[in-house]
This record gives sequence, C-alpha cells and structure tokens, in this order.
Amino acid sequence: MKKICVFLTFLILIIWKPNYIFNCKAEAEISTYAKVKNECILFKTSTLNNEINNVFFIIPETYFVMIIDTVSDTCYKVQYGDYIGYVDSSKVIIATFSPIVKFLDGITCDIKESSGTQVWSSPSATSSIFTTISAGTKNIKYIASVYGDKPSGGETNIWYYVNYTPENNSTNVYEGYIYSENVTNLTNIAINTETNPEVIPNEDIKEFSLYISSPIKILLISIVSIPIIILFLILLNKLSKIIHKKTVNDENGENNYYNNYSKFDYFKENKIENNNFNNQNLKNEIQNLSKKPFVRKIKISKTNYPSFPSYDSEDDLL
Repeated sequence: MKKICVFLTFLILIIWKPNYIFNCKAEAEISTYAKVKNECILFKTSTLNNEINNVFFIIPETYFVMIIDTVSDTCYKVQYGDYIGYVDSSKVIIATFSPIVKFLDGITCDIKESSGTQVWSSPSATSSIFTTISAGTKNIKYIASVYGDKPSGGETNIWYYVNYTPENNSTNVYEGYIYSENVTNLTNIAINTETNPEVIPNEDIKEFSLYISSPIKILLISIVSIPIIILFLILLNKLSKIIHKKTVNDENGENNYYNNYSKFDYFKENKIENNNFNNQNLKNEIQNLSKKPFVRKIKISKTNYPSFPSYDSEDDLL
C-alpha cells in the first residue's frame, strides 16, 4: 500500500507540477506569454486602480509579459523583465509560442545640460527623493514611461522609470522616476514584430487554464484524482484476492495430486493380489486414481493344470 501511495503521488506531481520531477530544460518551453496592447499598465497590486502609488509603469506596447497566475477573470499576475505585478487581462493577447524578444532592453537616455534632476519614489514631485542626477549625465537605463503628476511649471505629466548607477559609486543602484522634460536623447523604441499568426488574433480566445486560479486548480485535480485513486485501490484489492485464491487452489491441487499419487503408488508397489480387490469401494477408488476402467487381471499359474500323462510304450496307448 505504501508503494501505491508513493506511485500515485509521483503521478499527480507529473501532471500538476512536472518541473518538480524533471529538470526544466528552459523557462521559455514551459511558460505562457502574452503580447501587450496599448496603454497596458503594470500595477503593484491586483486591485488595478490607477493611483500613483499603485502603478509601476506602462509596459511598452508589442512586447511580452510572462503570465505567472490567473488572479481573476480580469486580472493576471505577470512578470515583465525583473518586475512582478498585475495587468488587466483585456490589455494583453495570449501568445501560443515563446517570443525571442520578450522585454524591451538596451534603451537609454541622457539628462539635459541645462539642469539636473532627481530620482523620485513615485511619478510625483511630492514623493520622496532617492538621489540626484547631475546635468549632462548620459546613458541612464530607460525601462518604461508612466503618467504621473504634472510638476509646477511643467507642460506634461509623463515620467520615465529608470535604472541609474552613479559613475563615482557603482555599488549603488537607484530605480525610480525622473521627469520627462529633464531628459533628452531617448533611444528610439522599436516595435516588436513578433505577431500573427503565432499570436492568437481573436482576443476572446485565451488558454482556458489561465482563467483558473491555483486554489480552484487544486480543488479540480482533487475531485478528479480521488475517485480514480479509490477505483484503483478497489481493483487492486480484487486482483489481490483473485491471485490469493488461485495460489491456494494451486497449492491444494498440488497436495491432492501427491496424495492421490501416493495412494495409487501404494497399491502398485505392494502388488496387492487380485483376491483383495473384492471390495467395491476399493475398486472405485483405484478407478478414480488411475482414470481408467477397473479391470481385474487373472494370474494364470502352470500349477493349476495337471501334467500331461506319460506312457512307457506305444502299447500302453491302446
């Protein structure tokens, strides 16, 4: 029974979490990706509200997020680059393949020579400041843009989410928001052309499993697995009884054979005389053992007949 339980557990793990059993070849082979539409926001929580403190940034259009889980019918938990958050499911299209270029990378920007800028904790000049970037600083890593508060004297509400490492202190890395009007020389952002027919064109067609949250998946697999396990155990129990019964019958048959053979052999070896077979029960038993009709053999002895007379001469015959 212990071996059966181990086997069933192994089987369920293969179905439910194959990467726990096998060494995963590559993340791309087992992950589900979705292509991002216009204005797809990466939220910090599954509430999907547009408050400044709940928004990471707007994911660049035509690039991909990796779907981690389905939170609800309208929300996916996803990963974009190094960032994990939540997106509106209507803002992505499930892909049927693993994209080559998944995330926007290699985009940089410079700070204007006229003035420096600060790295803020949120896209608002009222939030906390992480650090200050000097005027003319170049090659700051650009990640994405986001809508925030319009600063006093500013003309736009667009901010950039960046990754900044000071030249004089490479051990410190700052990630935050800088105001777009202080930025220049932003690298051109190319469109990701990995698209149809590998991406499902119909937005309503999505992988069914993505709509099922983890607790529901566990419940469904339990509902399916438990009856199968019970049926398997019942069949195994019946099979065990059949094998046991057959074994007992074989042993009894073998014992009967040797017992019967011994009885028959006893009669044969002791050469019981014909006059001892008058008992009808004994005849029947021998017939059953030998599987042949009982035939009484008569032993003819030469002494049962008188000797032929002898004569001394031919005259005696007259």
